[in-house]
Amino acid sequence: MKKLLNSVALLLILSVACLLFARCDYHPEYQAYTHYITNVYIADSVECKSSEGISLSKDVKMGRDVDYTLRVFSCVFYEKIDRESNGYDPYHGDLVTRPNHARIAFLKSIGDNGYKGRHIQPGGGSALWSPISNISIQCSKAINERYPAGSELSSIFLVSFTDNYSYIKGGYKGQDAGFGYLFANDGESFLKNLAPGPRFLFYIIEAPSAIAGETVEFTLEVTFRNGTVVKDKFAVAMPSLEVIKNPQPLGR
Repeated sequence: MKKLLNSVALLLILSVACLLFARCDYHPEYQAYTHYITNVYIADSVECKSSEGISLSKDVKMGRDVDYTLRVFSCVFYEKIDRESNGYDPYHGDLVTRPNHARIAFLKSIGDNGYKGRHIQPGGGSALWSPISNISIQCSKAINERYPAGSELSSIFLVSFTDNYSYIKGGYKGQDAGFGYLFANDGESFLKNLAPGPRFLFYIIEAPSAIAGETVEFTLEVTFRNGTVVKDKFAVAMPSLEVIKNPQPLGR
């Protein structure tokens, strides 16, 4: 009887541990799923918002020397059908529990077919189906003497994103995908970076002193290789001149 009670107690402890740490194979489909990416979005919309006036740390590898960065805004790409669906969506859904064969084939085509890391949780490892071919950024007011209102600003914006492709090509080293950094006007490199995460952060590399403390309107237009063009106009509350001149580094 004592052994039985001990066994029951041990079983309860293990069950609680599984729930707390999500380490149990309570979905059999998780075991069969060998992809790092669990969601793929065929983006047809973008939503942007004002971001904190912070900078990248000096130790962040950005691909070339940059002395100044200030995060101005962030954006998220998404599918309207995914966001508006309240129930089963035959065109989307997480690929673990509701596999979409075309999107699974896409993951295999980029080499994401041998992931054997931590247990998969739906909603993690999201990616965009089509790579980006062009990014255009404009502001309703002059940001400094060199860039008057309506100027194309993509050459002075650095974009940060989850770099799923490098993580996959590198053999899934580390716990998760790291961050990639590309300049917004580098369309050639964006085309080569497949399956980036859907959230992008935008850092300006020249101090926008002329609009310090103001609320201005930015326009972001992004073109994907599949021909889709998404656009958003949004207000950005710029930080004070003091913050613009000396933004605090907070990592990514």
